[in-house]
This record gives sequence, C-alpha cells and structure tokens, in this order.
Amino acid sequence: MQNDIVSAKVLRRYLKSFSLCQNQAAEIGRALQEGEIIESVRSALVESKKEFELHCHNVQYILGILKSDSLESRILWKLYIYDQSMAEVAQQLGYSYGHCANVEAAAIKRLCRHEMVKDLLKPKSKS
Repeated sequence: MQNDIVSAKVLRRYLKSFSLCQNQAAEIGRALQEGEIIESVRSALVESKKEFELHCHNVQYILGILKSDSLESRILWKLYIYDQSMAEVAQQLGYSYGHCANVEAAAIKRLCRHEMVKDLLKPKSKS
C-alpha cells in the first residue's frame, strides 16, 4: 500500500521547485528573444522552457485540488507559489506557526493520496 502513496518529501520538493522553474522559463524566454542562438541550441532551450512551464502548470494544478478559499490553499500557495517562509505565512494569516505547519502537513498528506498527484509524480519509465 505504501507504494500507492506519493511521499510527502517528494511532493514538497516538487511544489517547492515552482519558483526555480518559473525563473528558469523566464530566463530562457529572454535569452531566446534577445540573442542569436544557433538552431541546435535554440531547439534544446525551447524544449527546456516547455518542461519548466509544464512543471509550473502542474504545481498550480496540484494546488488547485484544494478548495480555493480554504486555509490549506492559502497556506500552500503562499509557501510554494509565492515562496514565503512558514513564519511569514503564519504572521500574514494571523495563525500560529504550529497551526499553519499542521494545516500544511495535513494538506500535503491528503494530496499525496490523490490519484492525479500520484500520476503526475510517479517515476517515468525509461523505454
């Protein structure tokens, strides 16, 4: 049964990389617009940009599983999309750090069991 659940560590790492992927996609976009890039490199950059953008879309899709106006959703969006610390999130929302951490952990646990999340994060087979 444990194999049917995405680990919280894997999901958190995937969500946390949103900002990095968003920045990389933007940087590649600027490089493609500004520079003269040879075609072989250009196509590799375009493909990388698409992968970064897909990752960002997937993170937003995963977080969209949560009720949009819920405390869980607000906490996870602030942590993973807006890249804020738990202390900042707790202060902004007017809850204790511990309460926000518990809400986040419960949301992550539930998301780890969601079929769509499991499909997105299952290891790709090398064929």
